[in-house]
Parts: sequence; structure tokens; C-alpha cells
Amino acid sequence: MNIRSLVVLLAAVMSGCAAYTRTPRLAAYDLTKGYRFEQLPLSAAAAPRNSDELFVVLAFSGGGTRAAALSYGVLAQLREVRFHWNPQTGEAEACEPADSPRCRALERSLLDEVDVISSVSGGSFTAAYYALRGDAIFDPAEPFHRAFLYYPVQRDLLGHAVYYPKTAAADGLGRSLLCRSEGPFRTERRAASTCQTARRRSTRGSGASA
Repeated sequence: MNIRSLVVLLAAVMSGCAAYTRTPRLAAYDLTKGYRFEQLPLSAAAAPRNSDELFVVLAFSGGGTRAAALSYGVLAQLREVRFHWNPQTGEAEACEPADSPRCRALERSLLDEVDVISSVSGGSFTAAYYALRGDAIFDPAEPFHRAFLYYPVQRDLLGHAVYYPKTAAADGLGRSLLCRSEGPFRTERRAASTCQTARRRSTRGSGASA
């Protein structure tokens, strides 16, 4: 028997040892309890610019800093989409003149109407920062830009591939390279790395890694 046949035989034999635990069927559930969308209160900050008639959900995929950059671009473009919403009629309207006090009061962005953000992996960095800091994420002076979005991660990875002192491990380099930042993002870094994401009207949880 040649080596290839032996490997195939061993693989077949070992596959017979595989087992899994069957998840029991849920016998009952209560929609009025638990971590559900309906149970999350509307935050005071979002209330004036978020209507119940529009329900907007964003889903951010994974892919490291590229996914984070794409997610950031989505938020930025939604912020640029402006319209006028009449809370009395529950509909959008063409308000003229646009610079009148009434029209300015009715104006909002599509980003204001985002109710839920579901995210995984790299996309969760953007979602978590937006949940923590809101529109401050668009400020180029924010740590999200300086210490994450435009941070030269490749330079650090290459540098540590050549020289990686023992102190680097103690500093938590590796996964935390993509979390490196300062200011509020440093203090809230645990929120991103322990599966936090955003809901504009409150806060939800999801996965975050890079």
C-alpha cells in the first residue's frame, strides 16, 4: 500500500470518530423579554432625527482595514443624502425655500434614519466607533482616522517580521496592531475587540476582529 492510499484510509477511519452535539429545539420564547430590537429604548439624541416610519439597517462585512474603510465610506455617503421629513404626515416632502427656518428644521440625512448596524470583523471597528462617538467619526482629527483608518499597519507588520522583541508580545501586538489608537478609541478599544457594534438609536452587539 502506497503512502497516498494509507493517508486516505486513515482519514476515512478517523472521520468515523467525529461527533457533534445536537442543539435542542427551543420549546418556548417570550418576545417581551431578552435582547431584542423592540426592547431597546430610543436615545434622546437620536429622537429628533429618527422616525419610526423609516427603518434603515446597515450590514458591514469583514475584511480588516479594507472592510472598515468601506464601512466608513458608506456612513459618509449616507450622511450626504439630505431630504426633508414631515413628522406630521410621516412622509418626505419637497420643502421650499430650502434655507427657510421650517425647511432647516425638517432637514435630515439618511444616516440620521439608520436604526440598526449589524457588523462582523473589520466592519465592526467602524460600527463600534460610530456607536461610541457618533458624527465625530467624520472628523479627520479623530483617532479613528489618525490611529486606525490611515495608520500604516503594513509598516509595523513588516518591521516586526524583521525585529520582534519580547516586549512586543507583552504590549499585545498582533491583533491589537489593528486596534492601536489613542484618546477615546484607546479607552474604548475593548468595546471593539470584544464584539461591539452600533445601533444609532441605542447600542447593539456583534463581532469585531481584524
